[in-house]
Amino acid sequence: MMLMGKIIAVTGAASGIGARTADVCASLGADVIAIDRNESAIRYAGFIQGDISNQTGVDAIVQRLPQRIDALCNVAGLSGAPGIAPTVAVNFYGLRALSNGASDRMRDGGAVVNVASIAGFGWRANLDRAKAMVAARGFPDVAKIVAEHKVPDSYGYPLSKELLLLWTQIAAHEPQFK
Repeated sequence: MMLMGKIIAVTGAASGIGARTADVCASLGADVIAIDRNESAIRYAGFIQGDISNQTGVDAIVQRLPQRIDALCNVAGLSGAPGIAPTVAVNFYGLRALSNGASDRMRDGGAVVNVASIAGFGWRANLDRAKAMVAARGFPDVAKIVAEHKVPDSYGYPLSKELLLLWTQIAAHEPQFK
């Protein structure tokens, strides 16, 4: 069992890719802490019901995490159908805030795994915008920031993945993730 004794938190664990990720980790021996807005049908070592679409929700999740985790798998995401602000809030700013909040609980040698998409491939073509949006401190007013950058509502999902890809590269060099 490759992950025996490891504690792995998985966002979006109630359905889709998040559920499958949680299942695979559990089948490899990990103690999985499932995180989702909706309760998971499968019982894992722990479950945290929460909402990463805002800083208050992220803070509540972080407070309920075990004191030490070995990995955080950021799989939660919206398709873009709810609109650009909620999609970017969950798919980027929420995952970033959760990663930062959970970094103090990460064991030495731990990992943050961010699940992005080929939809984010355009980050290089939109580098100035992506850099500016990633540079926003804390959990910004997402509706305001997307309006400032004049991003169309239909572009929420690709934008969220562009930001996640760029931030993951930047975060790899930040002290809390080394």
